[in-house]
Amino acid sequence: MRARTLVKPALVVALASPATALASETSSEEDADRGYKTVRVPYEHPELWLSALTASPPSRVIYLDGCWDGGCDIDVGTDDSGNRIEDAREGFSSIIDEPVVIPSFTHGEESFEEIAACVRRIFGPFDVEITTEDPGDDPHWRHLMGGYPSDAGFDANVMGVSPYDFEGCRAIPNAISYSFTELVGDDVTTLCELAAHELGHSLGLDHALECRDPMTYLSACGPKSFQDEALECGESSPRSCYCGESQNSHEILMTKFGERAGPGVELEVLAPAEGAQVDADYALELEVTSEFPDRVEVTLNSQYREVLEGSSPTFVPPADISDGVHLYELVAVDQYDRRAEQTFSVTQGAPCSGSSDCGDAEECVEGRCVPGASVDGGLGAECAADDDCLADRCSIDPDQELDDSPAGVCVEPCGLGGADGECPSGFSCIHEPGAGDEGAGGRVCYAERGGFCSVAPGGSTGAAPVVWLVPLLFWLAMRAGSSRRGARGRA
Repeated sequence: MRARTLVKPALVVALASPATALASETSSEEDADRGYKTVRVPYEHPELWLSALTASPPSRVIYLDGCWDGGCDIDVGTDDSGNRIEDAREGFSSIIDEPVVIPSFTHGEESFEEIAACVRRIFGPFDVEITTEDPGDDPHWRHLMGGYPSDAGFDANVMGVSPYDFEGCRAIPNAISYSFTELVGDDVTTLCELAAHELGHSLGLDHALECRDPMTYLSACGPKSFQDEALECGESSPRSCYCGESQNSHEILMTKFGERAGPGVELEVLAPAEGAQVDADYALELEVTSEFPDRVEVTLNSQYREVLEGSSPTFVPPADISDGVHLYELVAVDQYDRRAEQTFSVTQGAPCSGSSDCGDAEECVEGRCVPGASVDGGLGAECAADDDCLADRCSIDPDQELDDSPAGVCVEPCGLGGADGECPSGFSCIHEPGAGDEGAGGRVCYAERGGFCSVAPGGSTGAAPVVWLVPLLFWLAMRAGSSRRGARGRA
């Protein structure tokens, strides 16, 4: 046997269907009734085990293994002295009791690649590589995906399992973890989050009582990511964390791996050229440069949205789009959730000069037709958050108080590229409310309806009428009082 770092795991953390994992020290009767399974593996030489555990992982590679070509042969991990060990490179696992063969992933290579892309997104903030290619003799974590729990000697309701440093919550080098995908089914999101969960245990993470975190038992709350906040630990109710009063999974992994460096993805518009005059049948040709490209999110004039895949996607505008300036907001995203953003415009036909040049329920903003206030989320519609607006931009005046209605309005950017800032009738191009004197939020078309202070492009405000209105009202009041006194005198 080649010399390897010896690792003695203190606990097996098993994930029981339909939850996501359990990390309790011993199995209670209540746990058993719920179908959860935990296994404590004894070790004789804790000093040997602890010396192999690290605060900072000795590797930055996580290998997702579909056990292709006949399955994965995994042997019981023991050294010459009989101590349990983990070694992903040799196929040694400390949490099995006899040699096993994990069958191949049966849901197809395309599904497996989608799972890998999803795991890359979850681990995206951290400087760690998620690969589906065997790293060979290089140190790495290995996650096996295939078969049923019985194939590895576990109870029939165990969805996933991982060794776990119960005493110190440290990373276990070269650990092997498991997802039993035949039991789980073919849902990509479930398999992705299960893999991230079990890998988290190998990296020293406890359970979090927060649905948004992959280390949770909770479900049905949308995509999960390692949360950058102090969370309670627990499965279905709070309990003490094994290593501290709370757990910040994002901070722990950031400490172990550091932040992912580099842009990771580049986006280029190949055709047409920026600012070009185009015909009605034009198409936007894009090129994405990335080792792991995922998608390009395209938004056209705040109303047409499409997600494109591939490294050379093409966007064809809808046939019924109005003539005028076509303003694109483009976001290329790779599988690690790194982004490249670009704003791009062309002109089809003549730029609009007023809302009459646009379609029904549209307004003209600097030559382009955008949805108006009669459309949910259109320009001038009420909003409480950016998600309420088609342009993803809700301006909220921090000084405005509205008890029973949203506190903001949907706005459109104006004054782009040094333009004068042409807005529809009833709107002004102003510095975004709440953005400070510098207008850090940019200039937007905002409805002239009271509440917000209107700022003209040159920086003047709409408060001047209030300044002269106050003395006028005072003068009128004084004059009315004088008239009443005179009337009483005559009587």
